[in-house]
Amino acid sequence: MGQRWRGGGALFLVPRLETVSNRGFAPQKTNLRLAEKRPNRSQTAGICSGRVQYRARKNKMNIFCSTTIEFKKTMKIAVASEHRGFKAKDRILAEVRQLQHEALDFGPATDDMCDYPDFAAKAAQAVACGEVDRAILIGGTGIGMNIVANKFPGVRAALCHDDLSAQISRSHNDSNVLCLSINLFGAEVAPRIIKIWLETPFEGGRHARRVAKIAKLDEARQNHSPEK
Repeated sequence: MGQRWRGGGALFLVPRLETVSNRGFAPQKTNLRLAEKRPNRSQTAGICSGRVQYRARKNKMNIFCSTTIEFKKTMKIAVASEHRGFKAKDRILAEVRQLQHEALDFGPATDDMCDYPDFAAKAAQAVACGEVDRAILIGGTGIGMNIVANKFPGVRAALCHDDLSAQISRSHNDSNVLCLSINLFGAEVAPRIIKIWLETPFEGGRHARRVAKIAKLDEARQNHSPEK
């Protein structure tokens, strides 16, 4: 488990220096400095890698070492539900904050009966315009929320029921909206799915080519008109 250090809008997970003692080094508490550029906000993944330099001692001599670490980007996450997911929404807001991200409550304010398109649209629009990095939507089945979110340009909403679907939706599809079913997931399952979804990076490569084609379809739909 690494130490957590926040700076420059990102959260840096730094390996504990005690690990170097296995090679005969006595770790020293010093300021850590980055040896490479910090992650760019344009990164779609929540995690990227870099190197950090630290000081240790061996035989009473200062030795500078470097190691590869992960930079975990702090993201803004919109969380919204309809009336059936209202109670789960508070738990999910707390879970997102526990994972060191900024969680924003996009409603509803009570568990009175409401229409899911209103709140799904509000959160999806925030993703589409860049107000937030991602969104989590909670519905009875999550299907309606998912349909609404995918009406917004640049939104790639995924309805996930298990660990695998959450992981693949990120690594292959670069999903930026997670839809959950309050009818299907248990109290212990949802936090795990959310953690996987927030921490799984987009793999890029052949998947980037496919996501780019989705973006072109979005663009074509926006440019379409009956006269054309």
